[in-house]
Amino acid sequence: MVGIERLCKKKRGTMTYRFEFIGEPVAKGRPKICARGGFARAYTPAKTRNAEAWIKMQTTNQLPKGFTILQGPLVARIYFIRKYPKFLCLKNPQKQTEKRKGKYPITKPDLDNLIKTILDAMNGLVFEDDNQIVALYAEKKYGEEGKTVVELMGSH
Repeated sequence: MVGIERLCKKKRGTMTYRFEFIGEPVAKGRPKICARGGFARAYTPAKTRNAEAWIKMQTTNQLPKGFTILQGPLVARIYFIRKYPKFLCLKNPQKQTEKRKGKYPITKPDLDNLIKTILDAMNGLVFEDDNQIVALYAEKKYGEEGKTVVELMGSH
Protein backbone atom coordinates (compact mmCIF):
# COMPACT_ATOMS: atom_id res chain seq x y z
CA MET A 1 0.00 0.00 0.00
CA VAL A 2 1.30 3.42 -0.94
CA GLY A 3 1.32 5.85 2.01
CA ILE A 4 0.13 9.45 1.79
CA GLU A 5 3.68 10.74 2.37
CA ARG A 6 4.89 8.91 -0.72
CA LEU A 7 1.97 10.23 -2.79
CA CYS A 8 2.79 13.79 -1.67
CA LYS A 9 6.45 13.71 -2.70
CA LYS A 10 7.20 16.43 -5.22
CA LYS A 11 7.43 15.18 -8.77
CA ARG A 12 7.94 17.18 -11.90
CA GLY A 13 4.61 18.76 -12.88
CA THR A 14 3.11 18.33 -9.41
CA MET A 15 1.73 21.41 -7.71
CA THR A 16 0.66 22.00 -4.12
CA TYR A 17 -2.09 24.47 -3.34
CA ARG A 18 -2.77 25.70 0.19
CA PHE A 19 -6.02 27.32 1.31
CA GLU A 20 -6.79 28.77 4.73
CA PHE A 21 -10.30 29.57 5.96
CA ILE A 22 -10.59 31.61 9.16
CA GLY A 23 -13.53 30.73 11.42
CA GLU A 24 -14.78 27.70 13.31
CA PRO A 25 -15.11 24.67 11.01
CA VAL A 26 -18.70 23.77 10.09
CA ALA A 27 -19.89 20.21 9.50
CA LYS A 28 -22.10 19.24 6.58
CA GLY A 29 -25.68 19.06 7.81
CA ARG A 30 -28.02 16.28 6.81
CA PRO A 31 -30.57 17.22 4.14
CA LYS A 32 -33.92 18.32 5.56
CA ILE A 33 -37.20 17.16 4.05
CA CYS A 34 -40.43 19.11 3.99
CA ALA A 35 -43.76 18.77 2.22
CA ARG A 36 -44.91 21.56 -0.09
CA GLY A 37 -48.03 21.26 -2.20
CA GLY A 38 -48.28 17.55 -1.46
CA PHE A 39 -44.74 16.87 -2.65
CA ALA A 40 -41.70 16.00 -0.54
CA ARG A 41 -38.78 18.35 -1.05
CA ALA A 42 -35.21 17.98 0.25
CA TYR A 43 -33.06 20.99 1.02
CA THR A 44 -29.65 21.75 2.52
CA PRO A 45 -29.73 23.43 5.97
CA ALA A 46 -28.95 27.17 5.96
CA LYS A 47 -25.86 26.76 8.19
CA THR A 48 -24.31 24.36 5.65
CA ARG A 49 -25.25 26.57 2.66
CA ASN A 50 -23.73 29.63 4.35
CA ALA A 51 -20.54 27.76 5.27
CA GLU A 52 -20.09 26.44 1.73
CA ALA A 53 -20.70 29.91 0.25
CA TRP A 54 -18.08 31.39 2.62
CA ILE A 55 -15.55 28.68 1.66
CA LYS A 56 -16.20 29.23 -2.06
CA MET A 57 -15.69 32.97 -1.70
CA GLN A 58 -12.48 32.52 0.30
CA THR A 59 -11.21 29.88 -2.14
CA THR A 60 -11.82 32.19 -5.11
CA ASN A 61 -9.89 34.98 -3.34
CA GLN A 62 -6.95 32.66 -2.69
CA LEU A 63 -6.63 31.10 -6.16
CA PRO A 64 -3.58 32.29 -8.10
CA LYS A 65 -4.07 34.34 -11.27
CA GLY A 66 -4.50 32.14 -14.32
CA PHE A 67 -5.51 29.12 -12.23
CA THR A 68 -7.04 26.27 -14.18
CA ILE A 69 -9.14 23.61 -12.55
CA LEU A 70 -7.13 20.61 -11.30
CA GLN A 71 -7.32 17.42 -13.36
CA GLY A 72 -6.45 13.85 -12.47
CA PRO A 73 -5.75 12.24 -9.10
CA LEU A 74 -5.31 14.50 -6.06
CA VAL A 75 -3.94 14.06 -2.56
CA ALA A 76 -5.54 16.17 0.18
CA ARG A 77 -4.50 17.14 3.69
CA ILE A 78 -7.12 18.95 5.73
CA TYR A 79 -6.59 20.38 9.21
CA PHE A 80 -9.63 21.52 11.19
CA ILE A 81 -8.48 23.77 14.02
CA ARG A 82 -11.01 24.59 16.70
CA LYS A 83 -10.52 27.33 19.23
CA TYR A 84 -9.38 26.08 22.65
CA PRO A 85 -12.35 25.59 25.00
CA LYS A 86 -12.44 27.60 28.22
CA PHE A 87 -11.38 24.65 30.39
CA LEU A 88 -8.03 24.60 28.54
CA CYS A 89 -7.39 28.33 28.97
CA LEU A 90 -5.43 29.33 32.07
CA LYS A 91 -3.75 32.58 33.07
CA ASN A 92 -0.38 30.91 33.68
CA PRO A 93 1.13 30.25 30.19
CA GLN A 94 3.37 27.39 31.40
CA LYS A 95 0.51 25.51 33.05
CA GLN A 96 -1.69 26.28 30.05
CA THR A 97 0.81 24.66 27.67
CA GLU A 98 1.07 21.57 29.89
CA LYS A 99 -2.71 21.26 30.20
CA ARG A 100 -3.23 21.60 26.42
CA LYS A 101 -0.58 19.05 25.44
CA GLY A 102 -2.05 16.07 23.62
CA LYS A 103 -5.65 17.36 23.77
CA TYR A 104 -7.81 16.75 20.72
CA PRO A 105 -11.46 17.65 20.19
CA ILE A 106 -13.17 14.28 20.52
CA THR A 107 -16.58 15.93 20.39
CA LYS A 108 -18.97 16.77 17.59
CA PRO A 109 -18.79 17.72 14.79
CA ASP A 110 -17.61 14.46 13.25
CA LEU A 111 -14.50 14.60 11.10
CA ASP A 112 -16.19 13.04 8.06
CA ASN A 113 -18.90 15.73 8.04
CA LEU A 114 -16.28 18.49 8.31
CA ILE A 115 -14.44 16.99 5.33
CA LYS A 116 -17.65 16.82 3.29
CA THR A 117 -18.33 20.55 3.75
CA ILE A 118 -14.87 21.50 2.45
CA LEU A 119 -14.81 19.10 -0.50
CA ASP A 120 -18.35 19.98 -1.61
CA ALA A 121 -17.55 23.71 -1.50
CA MET A 122 -14.38 23.26 -3.58
CA ASN A 123 -16.10 20.94 -6.06
CA GLY A 124 -16.11 22.48 -9.55
CA LEU A 125 -13.99 25.40 -8.36
CA VAL A 126 -10.59 23.88 -7.58
CA PHE A 127 -11.12 20.36 -8.95
CA GLU A 128 -13.76 18.91 -11.25
CA ASP A 129 -15.17 16.48 -8.70
CA ASP A 130 -14.23 15.24 -5.25
CA ASN A 131 -13.93 11.72 -6.67
CA GLN A 132 -10.46 12.86 -7.85
CA ILE A 133 -9.24 12.66 -4.23
CA VAL A 134 -7.33 9.37 -4.09
CA ALA A 135 -5.63 9.90 -0.72
CA LEU A 136 -6.77 11.96 2.23
CA TYR A 137 -5.31 12.89 5.60
CA ALA A 138 -7.57 14.86 7.95
CA GLU A 139 -7.15 15.98 11.53
CA LYS A 140 -9.21 17.84 14.15
CA LYS A 141 -7.17 19.75 16.69
CA TYR A 142 -7.21 22.78 18.95
CA GLY A 143 -5.55 26.13 18.28
CA GLU A 144 -5.63 29.79 19.24
CA GLU A 145 -8.31 30.51 16.63
CA GLY A 146 -10.77 28.48 14.64
CA LYS A 147 -9.70 27.83 11.06
CA THR A 148 -9.40 25.18 8.37
CA VAL A 149 -6.26 24.56 6.34
CA VAL A 150 -6.47 22.58 3.08
CA GLU A 151 -3.48 21.38 1.06
CA LEU A 152 -4.11 19.81 -2.34
CA MET A 153 -1.38 18.09 -4.31
CA GLY A 154 -1.85 17.20 -7.94
CA SER A 155 -0.97 18.10 -11.48
CA HIS A 156 -2.65 20.44 -13.95
